[in-house]
Amino acid sequence: MRINKKVKLFHQQKIPFIIIAGNNEVASNSLVLRTADGQQQAISLEAAITEIGHKLRK
Repeated sequence: MRINKKVKLFHQQKIPFIIIAGNNEVASNSLVLRTADGQQQAISLEAAITEIGHKLRK
């Protein structure tokens, strides 16, 4: 299954976070974090861990 179809499927299932790490992200030690509301941001691995932790505690 292609990544676009997977993202669409996860969005339909209201998965709270989708983490995408392609070749560019691995090379820069970052990832793309997409939330259930459709916001997407490229952030460092450490920042992603912190942000997900904060959102899960809410």
